[in-house]
Amino acid sequence: MMKKLLVLLLALLLLATCATACGEKADPPVVNEEEDEPAPSINYEDYIKPVVDRKVSDCITEAELSDMMDVEVKLVIDTDSAATYQSDNGYYMVTLALESRTRDEFDAMVADTTLWTRHVGVGEVAYWGVGQTEMVAYQSGYAVSVSGYNVYYGCLETIMKRLVDSLKQEG
Repeated sequence: MMKKLLVLLLALLLLATCATACGEKADPPVVNEEEDEPAPSINYEDYIKPVVDRKVSDCITEAELSDMMDVEVKLVIDTDSAATYQSDNGYYMVTLALESRTRDEFDAMVADTTLWTRHVGVGEVAYWGVGQTEMVAYQSGYAVSVSGYNVYYGCLETIMKRLVDSLKQEG
C-alpha cells in the first residue's frame, strides 16, 4: 500500500513539475474580439495539494543513518517526499518517505489492507508490514514510512524512532 502511495506521490510531484514548467511557456492570453478583454487563465498549481511541506532527507543525515545501520550509506535518490540511501556495494538500502496527512487519513490508509501489524512505542501509532521490512507511523501530522533491503527490523525501528523524534521536535 505504501509503495502504491509512493508511486502516487511521485506522480503528483511530476504533475506539479510539469504544471510549473508548462506555466512558464504559456501562450499569450486569448482576446475576446467583441469585448477586447483577455480570457481568464487558470493556475493549475492552485489545485494541486502538496504531499509534504518538508524534505524527508532533512529529517535525518547520512552520518546518522550510517551509524544506525553500522555501514556507510549515501543518499542516492532524493525527492521532497522520499529519500533512498544505499551502501557503496548496493547490498544495504533504506528508503524513507514522508507525507502530510491527518490522523484520520493515516488510519484509513492502514485500515485499507490487512498487511499491517500494530507496533507500540513508536510515534503516535505505528505498524509493521508483512515480513517486517517496512514500518509506517503517524506523528505530528505526518505519515512516515521506513523500508529496507538487507536491513534487519530492529535497525528499521531505530531509524523510524529517529525520524519520529525529528518530527516531534519540529512539530
